Amino acid sequence: MGERPPFEGPCRVELTAAFPIPVSWPKWRQQSAREGEEWATCKPDWENLAKCLDAFNELVWRDDKQVVMGTIAKIYSEKPRLVVVVEPLAVAERPQPRAAAKPAMPMLALEVP
Repeated sequence: MGERPPFEGPCRVELTAAFPIPVSWPKWRQQSAREGEEWATCKPDWENLAKCLDAFNELVWRDDKQVVMGTIAKIYSEKPRLVVVVEPLAVAERPQPRAAAKPAMPMLALEVP
């Protein structure tokens, strides 16, 4: 953030956690991970990755309650790292609720009143 003050309004966060490719894997599977054909289903779970955002309070935003939209992705990479992209949101960008589309593959879609 440099000299910029923390965001005051709603924000969107994109968090990408890049994990090392396990050296214990066979070479074909390591190559598959390098090519982005393997999802990182290793620990920590995505919920725990989201908890790292608490550290941004009073630095990037006033409080993490301002995060109203976000994604978390876990990938394998030869360059392990954590990438966090934060951008302010305008009210006009607010998504409207939609009915769950009929997926090609089974999935779980819940709407709780």
